[in-house]
Amino acid sequence: AANTGASRRPVTDAATAGRNQLRNLASMYGMTTAEVDAAPVLYTQTLRGGARLVRFANRVDGVVVFGDEATVLLDAQSQPLNISGSLGGSGRSASRKAAPVSGELSPAKAVAVALRDFEFAADVAGQLYEPAEPVVEAGSDYRWLALPEAVKGAQGGVLTQPARYRPVWFRLADGLVAAYYVE
Repeated sequence: AANTGASRRPVTDAATAGRNQLRNLASMYGMTTAEVDAAPVLYTQTLRGGARLVRFANRVDGVVVFGDEATVLLDAQSQPLNISGSLGGSGRSASRKAAPVSGELSPAKAVAVALRDFEFAADVAGQLYEPAEPVVEAGSDYRWLALPEAVKGAQGGVLTQPARYRPVWFRLADGLVAAYYVE
């Protein structure tokens, strides 16, 4: 968290005031002002007494950066009081693949890796398919993969509903790497 001493010119729009504060601190987060400007607002919330919270996320090339979120606390006059969380720049890891859609790890392989924890065979990826339902929500990054009912893990476990996944960037010390978030 950073206590800020920004100028006292009021800004009435909470998202604009929060973004202005992130711009002031962009170099501390390893970001450019263009990266701050591109950070989507997840939500704003007005608290008792008029203070407001503005939560920002991070996307690179349209893909969510897993865990990159920062919340700016503004007073009732839209002056910044505090920031919590973390955002970061869009630099890719030099030692890893550069895009979540590159062929090294497919969504089916990522779901199969998660299913190994439930004693499904390593070759289960070839049996996963996209179900007709659930319907993908407009604007959602999530997709689903299902297994035929007859496919079971070594201990008899079954996938009772489709696995939900989406491509993400994951931040490591040397930059972003492509990954999948699987539920």
